[in-house]
Amino acid sequence: MKDTIKVASLIAAVIVLAIATIILSKVFYVPVQETQEASQEVQKIEIENLNLTLPSLENYVLVEPNVTKNSMLLVYNKCKVLAIGISSTQAFSIKTGLENKIEYRPTTHDIVYDILNHFDIKVLFARITEFKSGIFFAELFLQKDNRILNLDIRPSDAIAIAVRTNSSIYLNKDLLEMAEDICK
Repeated sequence: MKDTIKVASLIAAVIVLAIATIILSKVFYVPVQETQEASQEVQKIEIENLNLTLPSLENYVLVEPNVTKNSMLLVYNKCKVLAIGISSTQAFSIKTGLENKIEYRPTTHDIVYDILNHFDIKVLFARITEFKSGIFFAELFLQKDNRILNLDIRPSDAIAIAVRTNSSIYLNKDLLEMAEDICK
């Protein structure tokens, strides 16, 4: 158990360090110029009156997160549930984020939330993109002024941050094939 906590703490520290580095070095993607044509993979979305270019959400569905002791649940249309195995530490962080409370001491995700707020960085959305070789992949999209950053991130971290910022969470429609239909 101590090794699990040490690994989780190390991963959390790396996430905080990465976000701090991004903030301090201002390594944000610059939006596509309005005169350029957007590629087929992107669509223009209006965010706070800024014309920014983001990846398309065409093959994605909006999901609601929930947790059990060792699973993150992504619920689509109240009937389809995709369970993703996570540690109890990750489940605890998502649960406290959903409940909008801090227990004892802030989690790493609470600290990330504070950093984002302090530097006026908005979480646009999180999306679970694929399942490959037994691993789920996710992305977290951040906005600072008229710049956008797409972070490759673990789904549990993306969800834990998204629930703290009241950001939308999307799931690739292809992953719904793995979901359980609880309305049957």
